[in-house]
Amino acid sequence: MTIPYDAADHAGDVRIRNMTLSSGASAEIDGQSYAGVTNSAPEVRVDDEEQIVISNNGNSQTYTLHISVAPGFTSFTTEEGLDAVMFTETGDIAVLLPWGYGSDYTGDVTVTPVFGLDYDSAYVTWDGQTVTSGETEITVPAANITKGGANDSSFTSYMGTSNWDWTGRKTTQKDDWDRFKTQGVVEPDEAEQHEAEQLTIHYSENVSRTYNVYFFETIENNEAEISELTIGSETAEIDQEAGTIDITVPVGTNVAALNNNDDDQGALDVDIVASNNATITIPMQNRTFTDGNEGTRNPDVAFDVDGIINATDPVIVRVTSEDELTTKEYELNVTVSDEYVNPEITDMALVSPDGETRVDAKPITDSQGRRVYYFEVPYEVYYKGELADWQLFWTKTVGATATYGANIAMPKTGARLTGDEAFLPEVGSKDVGGMITVNILGEELSERTRG
Repeated sequence: MTIPYDAADHAGDVRIRNMTLSSGASAEIDGQSYAGVTNSAPEVRVDDEEQIVISNNGNSQTYTLHISVAPGFTSFTTEEGLDAVMFTETGDIAVLLPWGYGSDYTGDVTVTPVFGLDYDSAYVTWDGQTVTSGETEITVPAANITKGGANDSSFTSYMGTSNWDWTGRKTTQKDDWDRFKTQGVVEPDEAEQHEAEQLTIHYSENVSRTYNVYFFETIENNEAEISELTIGSETAEIDQEAGTIDITVPVGTNVAALNNNDDDQGALDVDIVASNNATITIPMQNRTFTDGNEGTRNPDVAFDVDGIINATDPVIVRVTSEDELTTKEYELNVTVSDEYVNPEITDMALVSPDGETRVDAKPITDSQGRRVYYFEVPYEVYYKGELADWQLFWTKTVGATATYGANIAMPKTGARLTGDEAFLPEVGSKDVGGMITVNILGEELSERTRG
């Protein structure tokens, strides 16, 4: 039997409203015999773990009545998190965030709670603000995320089976979670408890229940993913589900000797961005990539590799997570373009920070024969600083490189702008932005484009 949370203080004063017995049967409760209960008559009070003995024609059956208080939350997770565990008796929730979610752990992060409630009329607040499941973001100081360290009760990995791994502890439910819910250190030498975020469920004007929500990251990274691969000036297309990496390189590229350190132009360097602290190898060619994360907890970092890579045939690239529990293999396919093409930027687009607005550039040619990309941005973008955090997408021809200003490389396609880039003109003016120069190595060809 589950009683409403607002009845919790009266759990010892529970009365049976209706109890129907089979013909000729009787129920013995606390030494008293009853033929049934209808609309609370006669009055029968019961407690948690109450024994009810049903007798009929010399046969009897004993039932134990369990009385529990409605938990408030019937389910709880976050859109950004990997998992969550609820402790309804104590009013605590432990949420596991992805490794590196707190970045440098000095500012704030946001999470979006997703939950179910035991009463449709109830509602949830955080810091005085009403929280709608799956819609409202709450702000969490990144320093309050338990992520591992000296004297810190945290989880080694996500998928492990020991009590110090999230899934292992969740499965066995061994020991007490209090150490993991409340203990931790902000810095190795500064012992203090991490504060919980508080979500309050309101049942009525005077009845509410508050849950303490604690946030964790694992000590070791469980991800094994390549998010970007470049060869020279070219960026590959990565299909994570299929495990394929496809890239086209300029005509004349010697794919049997990629990453040749003797190439002083650096056009054939192979670089990867992948899960921090992962082990990345090309097993058949005895090549190992090294990362330069320098102890950061950024989810993805750049990796370099020494030695020539032969990509004449498909190359298997193996990625193993830091916790060694996940391994993923990619097939790298390198295609050589069959012709030279004039270097140029073929299209540009801007996408708003929320992803809701996309503005495709209109290419025109000015009086000097230069290509100009014209953007018609929304009215609320009234100066170029408003373009901060917008994403710039652009496409170039194979083998081309694009720079602006003092030979500054153009942001990678999809990168978020700062709003200070010299190639951006002032919004509303008839001026054009700084020149973007597009070159191709090895050829006396160039294209000058203005934003």
